[in-house]
Amino acid sequence: MANYGSYAAVLNGVNFPNIKMADPDFGIDMHTIMAAGQIDPVDFSLAFQDMKIPIETHDIYKLLAATGGSTLGIALSPLIGLKCASGATFQWQKASDGTFASGSNHFTLVSPLGYLNLEEISAEQDAREPAMAKLSYCLLCSDITDVTKYCTLSAAAALTGSPGLTTHFAMGPLYINGAQLTGIQRGRFTTGSRYQTIRTDGNVVATEGIVVDRNLQLELDLNDLSAITALQTAGLFSKGINAAAGTVAWYLQKCVTGGERVSAATAEHIKLSFTSSTIEARGIAKGMKTDAQAKLIIHLKNQGVAASVASAIP
Repeated sequence: MANYGSYAAVLNGVNFPNIKMADPDFGIDMHTIMAAGQIDPVDFSLAFQDMKIPIETHDIYKLLAATGGSTLGIALSPLIGLKCASGATFQWQKASDGTFASGSNHFTLVSPLGYLNLEEISAEQDAREPAMAKLSYCLLCSDITDVTKYCTLSAAAALTGSPGLTTHFAMGPLYINGAQLTGIQRGRFTTGSRYQTIRTDGNVVATEGIVVDRNLQLELDLNDLSAITALQTAGLFSKGINAAAGTVAWYLQKCVTGGERVSAATAEHIKLSFTSSTIEARGIAKGMKTDAQAKLIIHLKNQGVAASVASAIP
């Protein structure tokens, strides 16, 4: 019996050595045919296939950095995602008795064409893992007459790239209109983006798709309750929202391998910038043995989000 473990992936031609999760959902939907008066199906056939692969990775730099071959990044837009013209390859390494096989003995799933959708980026104070990005890869078919142009599986493949992580990031500060909002314990940016594949002319797999819905939000937990009193003057509590939130900047700090953090003044940190935002005060919670925490939701409108992988922290 063969056993397999996850391995590095290739997304749009760029090697991603740190893939925490890639769990394919084959998305097969069947016709179930019933005969008149019968309680059991008499036949089945394929209605359509809509395959998706959820992905988790700490390699946020490679997601957001400009395209630069296998060593740099894929320039994924937090706003619109990325159509992967070079497709993707997901790999599982064959293992046995504590060792890994060599040569062409591994399992791969190859997609020649797909769409990569960013779902969230999150970081938490004192977390044992670095900041995490969650994505979904939706398979598309580059040639509807050739099934291999949708998805190819192999149990006799050689591995591409190697596992590892050269750059990772941790929770950083947040600023509203240039003033730091102190006490942030957790940040979670979600795109709320829903990508819908499109099938036509009787085809069972999709050749294209569109983003049909999006709801950009930045969710924050903070234990410095005094920090939110400054927002009260803008009507946060009397109106429930602050419609003039202006520019919001959230930073992820670059970590030093074996050490702490890269200097704040060094332009190597990730900055997520949000404009045209509205703040909602969700509430204050207090556990039996935990600090009180306020929850804020920053709603983003008018496509107001941008990312930089080379920013200094104020």
